[in-house]
Amino acid sequence: MESVVNEPSWVGRVAAKQGKSINPHGGDFLSRLFFFERDVRNKIRFGVSAPASASLIYVNPSRITKAIHALDAMRIESGRVKSGDWDTHTRELKTVKKIKGVRQHIVRGIPWEQTSAWRQCLQYLERGHGSDGINSLDDIVERYKKLDKFIALVRRDREAAFKTRQQIKPGNFREAAGILVNIDREGDLLFGMRGCHRLAVAQSLNLRCIPVQLGIVHADAVRNGTWRKNILEPAVVDYLINEAKIEAKINRRKVKAAAAVAASAPQPTAASPGTPTKQRYTGRTMAQSIEFDANKDAHWNGQPVPKFERLVPIMPGSSLVEIGAAEGILSLTLAPHKERVRAIDITPNRHQKALELKARWLELGKRVENCEMVLGDALKNPELISGFDTLMASRVIYYFGTFLEEFMDNVRKNVDNVCFIGNPVRTAQFNQGKTGKLGEYAKYATIPGMIELVERHGFKVTHVDETLDPLIIARKL
Repeated sequence: MESVVNEPSWVGRVAAKQGKSINPHGGDFLSRLFFFERDVRNKIRFGVSAPASASLIYVNPSRITKAIHALDAMRIESGRVKSGDWDTHTRELKTVKKIKGVRQHIVRGIPWEQTSAWRQCLQYLERGHGSDGINSLDDIVERYKKLDKFIALVRRDREAAFKTRQQIKPGNFREAAGILVNIDREGDLLFGMRGCHRLAVAQSLNLRCIPVQLGIVHADAVRNGTWRKNILEPAVVDYLINEAKIEAKINRRKVKAAAAVAASAPQPTAASPGTPTKQRYTGRTMAQSIEFDANKDAHWNGQPVPKFERLVPIMPGSSLVEIGAAEGILSLTLAPHKERVRAIDITPNRHQKALELKARWLELGKRVENCEMVLGDALKNPELISGFDTLMASRVIYYFGTFLEEFMDNVRKNVDNVCFIGNPVRTAQFNQGKTGKLGEYAKYATIPGMIELVERHGFKVTHVDETLDPLIIARKL
């Protein structure tokens, strides 16, 4: 329970004399009477359109960039019109550990156990006494299992996934227990430190509107009429939610279609010794890729990994084709940011998994319908790479051997940009003079080797990144 705040209240005085507390969620008659008294007082002072306790309002979550200290704006003050400098004691929202942790998990694909949100829960556990509802490690695990399910729902249904408190719990007092948002003297939104996970999910997935509980409103904003400037009108909210519902329905149909394609795709067959596939890629072609196995849960749940996510802002062109795409993870990561993507792989089992992964990402609400999964050989069929702005190849070109020069000639004829990603382990081995079965082609796993290759074929290097997997981006001269 939160204590009654220092404001004139007949109900508050009665509660204090009786030794009772006001429930900030309006869970009993006395508590609701306390909030109704505040509403009447607001209307007398500021008119019929004055703020009301626990009001449901809709806002664009991206407009919330600052947070106020939890003790400066408690739920029990919801709807209170308050003067003073309370709205100046703020912090950047991105510094809040729970907010930061959710973004780490959703945007960067970091496991929950390695996020700042998880570490904060462990600190709660160390304090004991059920801090933040955490009494055991199992409580933490269960919390983030539930949150992952909610994230998957929001990915799929977008704005339509966020329900009001009365939709979730019929009979709830207005929007009590919702994401708490206060309004400062300029009419700007200040997060009230209640509903951190929900707000972080909405921001990380770029939602356009969410339901929130109105917190404190600065008296200056009420007097000058700016307190409603960031509150979305009902017609706008209805439009955005209905649009999200329609898109979710379309995506579910696409999932069924993609699943049907996956089910009818050719089943994997073993490559016999001596085939071009065997010569180029070695016996590992019948297994899933190392990347897929290493981050299976993240990929299956549509969570981008840092080494792929870093490519989003730097990948040139509006369309791209990836060769040696394996399960299509890189192409799927980039697809929401491009007009057209094609992921080509020569091995049936990895192509099959790519189809399944695309269907899964569509189910999660990821916008990857523009990502085409192709089972084919780009060396034998160079027309597969034509018509795209950029060609990507991750950890693959050094396997091409004697096919490499001809392949690069075709690349120059068909695309304007290339992105080659090497291999840090093979780079270290090459620097030690170890080339293994790759022989002279081992150098194309290194940045100097990749630069030499593209420059030899008429490309100019525009970007080099030696962190994570080494990569270069080059443009045709």
